[in-house]
This record gives sequence, C-alpha cells and structure tokens, in this order.
Amino acid sequence: NVLTLDYLDVTVGDETLEGAHCRRATQFVFSRHGFERNPWFHAIQFRDEHMRRTFPPDSGFEATYRFTIKDEVPADLQIVIERPDLYAITCNGTPVAPEEDAWWLDRSFGRIDLAAAARVGENAVTLRARPFTVYHELEAAYLLGAFTLEPAESGFVVAPDAPLDVDSDTLRHTTVADGNMWLSGGIGFRPDLPPARKDDGEPFLVFDLGGPCDVQAVRIFNYNEPNWTRLGVRRLAIRGSSTGKAGSFTVDLGTFEIREGDGPQTLSVEARGVRFVRFDILSNHNGVTFPTADPGDYFAMVGLSAVQFVGVPEGSERSETVRGVAVAEVSSEASIPGLCDRRAEYLVDGRGLIAAGWNRQGHPFYAAGAAYTQRFEIPRPSGRYRVELPAWHGSVARVFVNGHLAGHVAYRPWECDVTEWIRPGANTVEVVVIGTLKNTLGPHHAGAVRGLATPGHFNRAPATGPPPAETYDTIDYGLFEPFMLRYLP
Repeated sequence: NVLTLDYLDVTVGDETLEGAHCRRATQFVFSRHGFERNPWFHAIQFRDEHMRRTFPPDSGFEATYRFTIKDEVPADLQIVIERPDLYAITCNGTPVAPEEDAWWLDRSFGRIDLAAAARVGENAVTLRARPFTVYHELEAAYLLGAFTLEPAESGFVVAPDAPLDVDSDTLRHTTVADGNMWLSGGIGFRPDLPPARKDDGEPFLVFDLGGPCDVQAVRIFNYNEPNWTRLGVRRLAIRGSSTGKAGSFTVDLGTFEIREGDGPQTLSVEARGVRFVRFDILSNHNGVTFPTADPGDYFAMVGLSAVQFVGVPEGSERSETVRGVAVAEVSSEASIPGLCDRRAEYLVDGRGLIAAGWNRQGHPFYAAGAAYTQRFEIPRPSGRYRVELPAWHGSVARVFVNGHLAGHVAYRPWECDVTEWIRPGANTVEVVVIGTLKNTLGPHHAGAVRGLATPGHFNRAPATGPPPAETYDTIDYGLFEPFMLRYLP
C-alpha cells in the first residue's frame, strides 16, 4: 500500500512553517536562499546559471514528514524520499539511510527501511540539508508497506493490513449536494426570485421505468448533505401505475420509514407490470409532516440523494437494477442559478453513487494492481470461453488462466478470449486490475481533475494541513462485481 505524505514542517534559520504543502515548503526554502521562486518550476536556466550557484556552509534547512500508526508497526514499512543522498535522515531521532540500489517509480526515489525505527502513534522523519544546494527541492514523500489507511480529520492513519475485496454491495452517495441530489422547493425559499420559486407543501416524485416491469425492490440513498441530513425523507408512500395518468396510481407498494443519513436502504415491494412509480413524501427528519403550508424549520424542505429500482423488466428473464429510469414528474425542486442545483433528474442517473473501490477500502493512493481469483470446474471443455468484466474501473486488466497470461482487457467490450488455456477439470482464472498514478501522485487538492492535469493543479492545496481525508480527490479503481467465465457453443 501507499500513503502519500504531501504536507510537512520546514525550518530555515529561526523561521518555521508547520503543516505546509510540499509546493509551499519548497517555495519557502528557495526564497530564503535568494531565489525569487523555485527555479525548477518557474525559472528559465541559461546553460548552468542556477546549478553553479553555491551557498554558505551554514545554509540549509530541516524538513519533517509526519504520519501516525495505529495498533502496531507494519513489519514491512519503508519511506520513499526524492534524492535521499542529499540529506542526513532520521526517523524519531534514529539515523536511517537509503537501501543501496533500491528505488521506487524513479531511480531518484530512494527507499528507506523504517520498520525498526517507527513506533505506534506519531512518527517524524526528518531531513537535514547542510549546506543548501539548488538540488534541494522538497516534494511529497511516500510511505510503503503492508498496511491499510483509515480516514482522519487530518489526512490518514496507518492501520493493520486488510485485504481488498469485491465490494459492489457497499455503494454510497457523495456528500457533494449540487448536481447530485434532489431537494424540494420548500415553502418561502428565496421569495425574491419569482416566478421560478413556488411553494411545495406536498412533495412528490413520479418515476418512469421505461417500460412494464415486475418491481421487486426500491433502493434509496437518503439526503446526506453535510449538516443537513435531517432534510432527508422519513416516511413515504409508494404507488405504481401502468400508464402514469392522473388517478391511475392504484397499485399500493407500501408505506415506509426511511432512516436518516447515508444508504443504501432496500425496500422490499411487489408490483407486477408497472411502468410508473410515485413517491408521496409524508414527513422529513426535521420534524415536518406533509402536506403542510407551514415553512417550519428551514422552509419545510425535503430531499433524496438517489433512487434505484430492482426488478424484472419486460423481455428480461432475471432480476436486475432497472436501467434508463427517468423522472417523469416532480412537485418542485430547488435549482437556482448561482445558488444551488438540486434537480430531480440526478436521482436516477447514478452520478452521485460511489462504489467501494480501493480508495474506499483503505487504499486511496494505491495504483499497482489487485488480483481477483475465481475457480471454475469444466469437466469436458468444448466450444469457446471468454472472461467478461461487467463492472470494473482501471487503466487495464490482465487475465491469467491456470497461470498463463491469456490477454488484456483495455476497451469495450470488456472481455478476453481464454479458450486456449482452458483444461478439463478445475480452472483458476485471475484478473489483475491496474489503477493509475493519478491516485498516487495527484493532484489531490484541486477538485475532481480528470483528463488533463496541469502544473497549476498540483499547486492548489490548503495552505496548512493535511486536510480531512475525505477532501482528497482519488478515483475508485477496482472490480465491483465478480467477473464471469462465459461459455460460447
């Protein structure tokens, strides 16, 4: 596993920056040694004009990376420092040194064993540079070892190792409200914006499943905007219809109590041949009972994060999450340009749902790959066989059958022909999902940067930190449903 340490304490002379992002720390060091800014990032060098500069013997700095270990020190624990040969390095006051010819990602990224010097609780790895040189550019350090990471109010805590898993059952919903949740228009909310705003004392939603469906369950993620989970639905009635016309919602699916906060919550229902499903919201967790004309506390608003329907659509033979659901009608919604965007359409498009990838299983900075293994009994092989990946996320997946590399999955359709390697009897199939170095190297603090990351994105970070773990931007990599070995006659 990997823990990216991108915040540190740095001292030059009698001046110290505590909890500084590595880019800010580097700028501080160079500016205190006569540079306008970090020359490797901002300046243009003519021949060797920067590299030939020398500095007094008493110049230099001390930089300390800190991390916390919970319960026990991992038996395998290393820290990676860029150009460790430039520093005298200690861990908790004990001198440590890079291993000879040992590096990670880049030959200038030296590996230093910390297993003997580290301890449970806070640890400090200190770099001492005397005298200063132009090569003393501070960057992030990387903790490597057999451990998992637990989120904390300030970064992450190193905890005992735990295996990764296929975790499709632990979908959660983002807490970022705009563009991800529905919120009713409420009563009296922003009366300065008529006629777009209208009172909504009887909130309801109607969903179009796209065609007749035998609905078996409704999966709900309640409203979970930080500090406002009490606006979530507490009680609602669900009814179905084949036509969606007024007065046609006569199929009673039940009245349910929904708990406050994040989901999912699965409601068992039974309705055959319905296409439209109506939610009538009867109360929220903020003490409001609907219908109402009283704004009560916070405009009598109520909201939901996501809704999924499980059933057997017409023409299908098996139960599945119904795809292509649309919001047919809604009482009202809070969507004001420049203020908030809580439109009901986001309830069913899945944009807020987050699968439990590696980053939700204690490996937010991990990229190297995870192997998922299944065994299949094939008494008499015939025809063709292919491995299919119905739900995964990564840069590429390697497929091994009985120890042989059978191929790669890198583009649609997410499948690999493995016929050549299938043998009679037991067959072991292994799929290795590979992530990307975006999660390891960042940027982590510039929002959801996808597609193109510029140098400027790496500079965007809170001035002091580390910030809360949940604010780090990482991508959900992993296998989210078991892969399949499909037989083709």
